[in-house]
Amino acid sequence: MSAPHPLPQLVLRPQQREAVRSVARHFGNGVFEQLVVLPTGYGKTKCGLFLASCFQRALFICPSIELEEQTLRAWHEMMPEQRPGIVKGRTHQLEQRLTVSTPQTLHRRLSSIPRDAFDLIIVDEAHHAGSKQQAQVLGHFQHKLRLGLTATPERYDGIPLDALFRAITFSRTLKEAVEDGVLARPVGYKVCTRVSLALALKDGDYDPAQLERIVNIPARNALVVRTWHQSARERLTVAFCASVEHARDLAATFVAAGVVAEAVWGSDPDRKNKVDRLRQGVTRVLCNCNVLSEGFDCPPVSCVLLTRPTRSRTRFTQQAGRGLRTHPGKRDGLIVLFQDETVNTLGVDLWDFVGTPQMVQGAVDLENGPRDLLLEAQWAEEREGRREGRDALEERLRKITSLSGETRAIDLLKPPPVEARVRTWNSGARNLEPATPAQEKRIARLGYDVGKGSYTRQDAHAIIARAHAERPAENGILKRLSQFGYDTQGHPWSHGQAEAALMSELKPGVGRRDRAM
Repeated sequence: MSAPHPLPQLVLRPQQREAVRSVARHFGNGVFEQLVVLPTGYGKTKCGLFLASCFQRALFICPSIELEEQTLRAWHEMMPEQRPGIVKGRTHQLEQRLTVSTPQTLHRRLSSIPRDAFDLIIVDEAHHAGSKQQAQVLGHFQHKLRLGLTATPERYDGIPLDALFRAITFSRTLKEAVEDGVLARPVGYKVCTRVSLALALKDGDYDPAQLERIVNIPARNALVVRTWHQSARERLTVAFCASVEHARDLAATFVAAGVVAEAVWGSDPDRKNKVDRLRQGVTRVLCNCNVLSEGFDCPPVSCVLLTRPTRSRTRFTQQAGRGLRTHPGKRDGLIVLFQDETVNTLGVDLWDFVGTPQMVQGAVDLENGPRDLLLEAQWAEEREGRREGRDALEERLRKITSLSGETRAIDLLKPPPVEARVRTWNSGARNLEPATPAQEKRIARLGYDVGKGSYTRQDAHAIIARAHAERPAENGILKRLSQFGYDTQGHPWSHGQAEAALMSELKPGVGRRDRAM
């Protein structure tokens, strides 16, 4: 790397300097495709821009317009005398020291950009880099150094990134970032909603349309607002929702309760103004759909409401970290997860963000309400056929007037005990009895210390189910999936992923083959 000229007007924190030195050291040792993993809010962009100032010409690839604008502002603060280049709209500037663009724009213009146009290629939010479009963009350039920046070094679909990045050359954990004083201490609350997601599972994930119909019901939205009033009413808040309609309805529920709230989504023409009103503190709760997961920077926000269930650890981590940036007077960042009944679908929860449960004294007291209506709808669907079952589901959703549940506090800086990571919600008394000798024998073979741990039947069942789901898929089930058109060779499949995909194919009216008819 050449010496930066002029010197960037930026003072890096000690940990950021350590990251830059590590990249430079590995570059000098011949590692030309590197990945740097830092928690959300750690300052990845500043590290990348500092390195950009050390090269003759650098390209900074941002996955969204918001990140593109933030990168340009940060470069102007660092290098006020060095005007950046932009590839966007009618602008096509490649000669500046730094050029900023999105992968979509670059993909359309690859034929007009020389392969050796840039020495350094920086990929922000690099967990997107494995997409076909981004891979084509990155493969076009003859770089000296390719640098990926991310908080989560895995794609939403689980496909590995090692084809594009040779090694993770620097990383910091969430706990280290808090100890460094870079992030606020995370505090977690987990609220059981008693709503079943069994009908939303498809192809190993949640079907967006079914998910929206199940979670966007008045009783669940009222539970979210009630919980916020009891535990976060003084906090500036963002809520992550399952759909645009869910964001609108949840915001309306907040407004009906006397809270200044708004909804925002990707194509919202008033998107920028709504975010600005949140920054100014005029809006207290901003409910969003697929807008604020990445690139959102508002340090005063100290509460995140996770009302959208997900099976993606990457998406979960990106969203949960949005309230952890430090700010004067901010003591911590509150993460509230509304945990629906996953019925062995292995959804992501707070323990996947790093934490261990502890019951709260004086926890939120939620009134009793119907518990199994959605499970009954699932049985009704099997009895009455798919169309009649959907009608039964909607009728039962309309009948839910309130939801019961319990709230748990999560210390997100403590390593999770293995049994905590797989604990499921269920009020059946039999499931809370001690694990049977046969169950203890099986979980002992999995490495659990049954002599010290206190395991219920429910805990043991969940541990065994998770171990079964996470083992590699066998050739027989992979062969059957390939017959339905799935790519079983491109990346490894777990047994749970394969089984869920196969079940969706075998269920009439759900699989790929049925949808293509």
